[in-house]
Parts: sequence; C-alpha cells; structure tokens
Amino acid sequence: FALFVVAWSVLLPIFWRRMEYRYSKKWGTLRFVSDASSSESAVSNGGNEERTRPQFAGEHRTSNVDGSEETYFDRSRQNVIRCAACSVVFSFFIALMASIAGIICLRLYVLRSSAMYGSYMIAATNTVIILFFNNVYSLVAERLNEWENWKTETQFEDNLIVKIFVFRFINSYASLYYIAFIRVYETDEALACTPEECMADLRIQLSFIFLSQLVVNNVLELLPLLLRRCLCAAAVARSKNVSSTGLSFRSFFVHTEADFVYNQYVSNVYGRTFDDYCEILIAFGYSTLFVICFPFAPFFAFIGFIVEARIDGYKLCKLSRRPFLR
Repeated sequence: FALFVVAWSVLLPIFWRRMEYRYSKKWGTLRFVSDASSSESAVSNGGNEERTRPQFAGEHRTSNVDGSEETYFDRSRQNVIRCAACSVVFSFFIALMASIAGIICLRLYVLRSSAMYGSYMIAATNTVIILFFNNVYSLVAERLNEWENWKTETQFEDNLIVKIFVFRFINSYASLYYIAFIRVYETDEALACTPEECMADLRIQLSFIFLSQLVVNNVLELLPLLLRRCLCAAAVARSKNVSSTGLSFRSFFVHTEADFVYNQYVSNVYGRTFDDYCEILIAFGYSTLFVICFPFAPFFAFIGFIVEARIDGYKLCKLSRRPFLR
C-alpha cells in the first residue's frame, strides 16, 4: 500500500502538469513575454506579450531601450518596500514558531497532568492555531503583495504563491513532523514516546486536523457568499415591498435577463484560483506524507475533493461574478 501511494503521488503531478499544458495551449496562455523584452521577441512568440497589471502604480516615460511608452517604478523604492514586506513575513514566522513551542508546552502539561482526552485537546488547539494563522496570514500576504507593486500578473501571482504556500506548508505540517520524526528522540520522559505511541498520537492529530480543515475551510469559503446573497435578496424584497423573505430569496435566483444582470452586479468578485488549489495541495500532503499512520486519509481526501469541486463550481457559477479572461 505504501509503495502504491508513493508511485501515485509521483505520477499525479506529472499527469496534472501535462493536462495543465494541454489546456494552456488550447486557451492561448502557454507562454508570455515580459514587458521588458523587445516587441520583436513578442511577435516571434505569436504576440503573447503579458500586459501590465491595472493596479501597477508608476510613472509613464519613454523607454531607453526602444523608445516606446512604458510605465516605470523606481527600483530602489521597490527594494525598500520589499525589505519592509519581508520583515512583516519574518515576524509571522516568529509568531508561528512561538505557537509551535506553545503546543509542545501544552503537550508537556497534558502528559504530566494525565488529563482525560489530552490528545484530542491538543489536536483541537493545534487545528484552531493552524486555521487562524492560515486565514490571517493570507490576508496580510495579499496586502503586502499589492504593496510591493509587481508589474505583471505572473510576477504578482508567483510572489504571492511563494509567500503563502511556504508559510502554510510549515504551519500545516510542523507539528506532525515533530511527532513523526523528533518526539521519539526527546530526552524528557513526559514528551518521549515509543514508535507505537508516536504513531497512535500522530494518527489522532492527523485525523482531527485533516477532517476539521476539510469541513471548516468549505464552510468559511461558502458561508460569506451565501450571507451576502441573502442580504441582497432581503434588500430586493424591501425595494419591491415583498413581505415573504423566502419568496424574495427565490426571486433572487430567477433566470430572467434582468435578474441575471443584477445578480452579476451585486455578487462578489472571484479573485483567483490559488486559494482553491492551495487547499487541495495541503490536503494532498496530508493524504500522502503520513498515510502509513492513517490509511483512510486518501479516501477522505477523495471525498473531500469531490465536495470541494462541487462547492467551488457552485461558488464560481452561482455566487460569484463572472471572472474576466486573463
């Protein structure tokens, strides 16, 4: 079973990348040329020159290379902004390390006091900390990325991926790696455990964290959009002097052209697919890195991915504004 999971986890990204390139070629987004390159190279690549982001703030000037009009942002100022952003990210990493140390201290207290359901208490606390840091840091990282003023959408997304995914990887797996590879070598008798005891503790922690994140992430992803939709439906009911909230909520989904245009107008903007893919990638790590201690993880991940796909499809098609092609 372990060898099968290893082979599957190696082959899946290969076939995923092949499918990604197939759709990129089909939709004409296979490669871009940087704005800093010459127009001749852009023509040689079929004219797929990536445009400057609308949010990019800079001054218009004549290029020193080819004399064309370009938007320029001072490099020294951008480097200062990046250093400040890195200091904020580093502060979050320090806070994350402190939270991991706090979990270890809580584990030490629970083991020494022989508290009932101590492992479940630790798992619940660890899950809350992971969810808290993932959601708070994601908001801060996106603001920092906007502040850094990247010129193209590719640069913006690449740097956002590095900021968020590295942090989420450490936040999601640090406590599990500690139990799997470090705790067995602890010198403190209260923290030390035999391989069998560490395996049982890792199973409890992984199952609690994995299943909780599958449920909580989907609820947090869908609930705000549904609440916004209900508030908009109530506003429509008040404007039309409709007393029944149920009727007004259903009327908000009427497939008339006017209602469709209004629904698009008041719906949330669908930002990017990175958050959806990041959730899948973290769940993929849970179901492959520690599958030996929790063999049902791939099954729960499969069920969770089906639910995730349906929720994301409903969110994109029904609760979000139609995204622009980019």
